[in-house]
Amino acid sequence: MRSRELYRSNLKSVQLEGKGMHVNPSIDANGISAETFAEDPDFAEAYHRGDYNVPCYECDRRRVVPICLDEEVQRGLDMVAATIAQHDAEVEAERQFGA
Repeated sequence: MRSRELYRSNLKSVQLEGKGMHVNPSIDANGISAETFAEDPDFAEAYHRGDYNVPCYECDRRRVVPICLDEEVQRGLDMVAATIAQHDAEVEAERQFGA
């Protein structure tokens, strides 16, 4: 079985609750008090209107995420993701040093 077929045969889609969006964590990561909203009504209105929303980091607005049903396949996927992340970090470090 080819790797792509193996991957697809071991996936299950899981429906998420929500709208596929959430507030940008840089806006309310430390919480927003009622006083903050009271002091700046324009900010409160924009916040509640969704002006500070970003696509969900997990589903990217799809409201569905794939879940791997096979632990061995998932470990392989995790290893590939870790290798890619390590490579990206090395490339960024080299870029910062002018390479």
